Amino acid sequence: MEFFQGRTETETREQMKARFAELEGEHEIISMKREKIGRNAPCPCGSGVKFKKCCIDKVRL
Repeated sequence: MEFFQGRTETETREQMKARFAELEGEHEIISMKREKIGRNAPCPCGSGVKFKKCCIDKVRL
């Protein structure tokens, strides 16, 4: 019962809803596009070797 601090469950729930609504506007949603690397393109690690012979295994899961 310490969580409610003398308030009813409904009062606490309403207070939490209000706080969540308040916080919702504070965050930005950032979307990032991933650029596809061609197999025959130079490796982005800077080795000078084709991507398929260098780091392709590090990218695949």
